[in-house]
Amino acid sequence: MLTTNSADVLHRLERKLQGRSNVDLGQFQLINLDVVREGAGAQWDKLRNKIVDVSAHFIEKRISADDILLRYGDGFLVVFDALDAEASVARTEAISTELNIFFLGDELLRSLNVQSTAHRLDAKQFSQMLGGSPPAEVPANDAKEASDGDEDDNPALGKRLDRPGTGGREPPYRFLYRPVWDSAHNAVTAQICVPRLEEKRTGRVFEGRDVLRGHDSPKEHLELDLAIAHKAMEDFLEAHNDNRRLALCLTVGVPAMITLSTRVKYFEALSAIPEELRRYFVLILEGVTAGTPAGAIQEIMRTLRSFCPNIAVHLPIRTGGLDRFSGCRTMMFAAIATDSAMVSAAVRSPNAPLSLYLDGVKKLHSASCLGGLSSGEAVEDAIALGARFLTGTAIADDIDHPVPPYVLTLDDVRERSAGTHLV
Repeated sequence: MLTTNSADVLHRLERKLQGRSNVDLGQFQLINLDVVREGAGAQWDKLRNKIVDVSAHFIEKRISADDILLRYGDGFLVVFDALDAEASVARTEAISTELNIFFLGDELLRSLNVQSTAHRLDAKQFSQMLGGSPPAEVPANDAKEASDGDEDDNPALGKRLDRPGTGGREPPYRFLYRPVWDSAHNAVTAQICVPRLEEKRTGRVFEGRDVLRGHDSPKEHLELDLAIAHKAMEDFLEAHNDNRRLALCLTVGVPAMITLSTRVKYFEALSAIPEELRRYFVLILEGVTAGTPAGAIQEIMRTLRSFCPNIAVHLPIRTGGLDRFSGCRTMMFAAIATDSAMVSAAVRSPNAPLSLYLDGVKKLHSASCLGGLSSGEAVEDAIALGARFLTGTAIADDIDHPVPPYVLTLDDVRERSAGTHLV
């Protein structure tokens, strides 16, 4: 259990130790952020408060409700309630390693040639903690970090969200929601938040990550990811406060997940949604290429799952290499069928690109989402191939605001397709 009050900590420790003739100091474990600080380098002073806040959330998810967690200098003190000394040490080392990988990744840890740093609290340290060197209190969520300059400070549920990472500016693109049809349950169960940009001069339309139009720095990907997250969270909270449940899909790019500073900022923004409500969100990882290493993919997936249980991957059909996702527990793979001919070709041949792609998804025991479907025939072919979740104009038009799940049968889709093609 996380506590922000030193007096409360001491009271709980007093109750925990009452009646004991001996204190098992192995239950008192220190987790510091030395490795993360070394990896952050010159960015540490700027990112320190955010890293500590995210770390507190990360550790709290990995201890029991009866354990105590509190700030101790540039780290944390964990007091385990039920574990003996040996088990406490093992659990602390595991948490510390996970925390370092969360921020830095496996590759960076190896390049730094350092291991996780978790320490057992000795009698002298314990005495100092109870005496003249009390632990620092965990900063409140509304404490601003003046050096960073961001306006967003993890607003609570029900408050209007400031637009993160943009200084309150409206982005040059607008947002639409793309209905996702679950063919197994005959219902539109979720919607994907899709940015769309129309060039006034040329009339060209860009969607998704293409709205960046070649501006591919991690910062620019982060700004897009934050804008998507902000829009989706704002609409979700509005619906939640009206007792309407939504299931929303948010895309997040690989570039923003690889860089430490952008990664921290994204999860700080995402934490505006309480943990118990994040099950209504799906994070879709975009930007995985044929050259993206399996280790980087697995690290990013672990990182995403720490904040949201539902993780999907958008992967072009011809990318291949689905074995790189083995062990990632990916709930869904999403792809766009470039045309109806690609779907019909897969029906005819088990060696067609889409057939091989869907077979790879099945081997990973994941669901598949196929987008870009523009005809009822393509929808029925996709279902026959085993694609469960479907999007496209054959299913429904994009909408300005998300709506709760609703029933949509295959007959409804057929009727829509027939009406679309009437002359």
